[in-house]
Amino acid sequence: MQRAMSNAELKNTEDTGLLRGGREGTHYASDAVNNDAGRAQQRLALPQKPEVKATMQVPKGKFSEAQKVEPANRMPGGGMERTATGKVPVKIKKVKKY
Repeated sequence: MQRAMSNAELKNTEDTGLLRGGREGTHYASDAVNNDAGRAQQRLALPQKPEVKATMQVPKGKFSEAQKVEPANRMPGGGMERTATGKVPVKIKKVKKY
């Protein structure tokens, strides 16, 4: 799985070993996130440009089937994402700075 995120979220994820640092709520990730920060923001309808793209290993069955991202945050969406809830353990395999 891949996730476009801030440096702060990356640090929290690394420190805890949990997606989004173990925060409550719905978690979003994709099979493939765009290599361009602006394009990732558009396709995933993010409120701000991400700072890094992390490739992570997650347990099987934690995430839903991929669904199309709806427009939000004045962004067109159109990318594909999966969702999960609860504490999702992750192992970060690779980080690309935007």
